[in-house]
Amino acid sequence: TKYFFTGILNLKKPGILNISKDSLNFTINSDEYSIYFGPLDYILLRSHHKELSSAFDFGSWIIKPFAYVIYFVLEGLHSFIPNYGFVIILFALLMKFAFFPLTRKQIIAAKRMQELKPKLETIQKLYANDPHKLQKEMMELYKKHNVNPFSGCLTLLIQLPIFFALYQILSSSISLKGAPFILWIKDLSDKDPYYILPILMGVTSIILSILQQTATDTQSKVLMYMMPIIMIFIFASLPSGIVLYWFTFNVFGIFEALLIKRLEGRYGT
Repeated sequence: TKYFFTGILNLKKPGILNISKDSLNFTINSDEYSIYFGPLDYILLRSHHKELSSAFDFGSWIIKPFAYVIYFVLEGLHSFIPNYGFVIILFALLMKFAFFPLTRKQIIAAKRMQELKPKLETIQKLYANDPHKLQKEMMELYKKHNVNPFSGCLTLLIQLPIFFALYQILSSSISLKGAPFILWIKDLSDKDPYYILPILMGVTSIILSILQQTATDTQSKVLMYMMPIIMIFIFASLPSGIVLYWFTFNVFGIFEALLIKRLEGRYGT
């Protein structure tokens, strides 16, 4: 099941397994076997038999390395902090520190791209019928002003596997089953019963978008408000532990954006 597992290993001879509503019967003419019947916890599974640990789902091969590291980081933090809610908050803070250099470059690059927009539009009009020349002129403009148009995508691509890996761990780890946070959050593996966290997450997403917004066109502004609203409905049914992480990540992101703006003013970046 999602949180529990039954496994029979190291069979030297074939056996018979009968499962009914009230019992589990295993018959074999050999003593060379092992049975595990308990929680689907990676550390506990591995302590019984290394092959049993493969029953714990770390996700696809792309996110598995990230999920593996995140799992042990969370478990390590939990050895010092008994409340998993505060563990998630601390992990979000650590992620913000780790991605601060990339986030700063992304925001500065977005600002410079916006400043270059009039020149880009002029180039696009001049070379509308010559795609090759248009591409060349645009790349020279980026190079002249030291702007990487793909820097924002790169930052997002790096963060996505980590978020999906965290989602995998928080949604499947038995450690969060029945784990309370504070006030109305009694189970971090279950959705917020009053949808307060998803709403707060949406509000902080809007504030963060306003602070980071560089575009002035109407379409971008509409998208800036629509995306957080859509995310509220998406996150409303997700485990509250995941929503707590995203909400906390947004709150730290707001302070981060204010700090970057202050650094821009100080150093003229």
